[in-house]
Amino acid sequence: HAVAKGAFLLLSSDYRIGVEGPFSIGLNEVKIGMTMHHVGITIARDRLTPAVFQRSVINAEMFNPQDAMTAGFLDRVVPPDALLTVANEVAQQLKGLNMGAHRKTKLKVRKNLLDTLDAAIETDKVTGLN
Repeated sequence: HAVAKGAFLLLSSDYRIGVEGPFSIGLNEVKIGMTMHHVGITIARDRLTPAVFQRSVINAEMFNPQDAMTAGFLDRVVPPDALLTVANEVAQQLKGLNMGAHRKTKLKVRKNLLDTLDAAIETDKVTGLN
């Protein structure tokens, strides 16, 4: 399962692998009476498809792993017995990247998001999480 903070950790990760099974993934804050904070909205808006963003953030819809992949919470879904093998394969692929070029490119690609997150953090400081 990846619920609330766990789902935000997924959305904040570079590569997300989930496993098949009866798991729930999503942002349930509204369902449990929490107003979503600006930072969370910004992260969700960046990673989720537009239609799912609305359903997830506003309606607290939860997703099974396959639907979570389609929604943007996960990049890949594998059988549970393949998780370690696939995770190692992905880690080896990422290990082969030039980390300097990776870092600089990632900062360029995510500049608008990072600027928006900085503004969201300031807004959340001023207004609280309401």
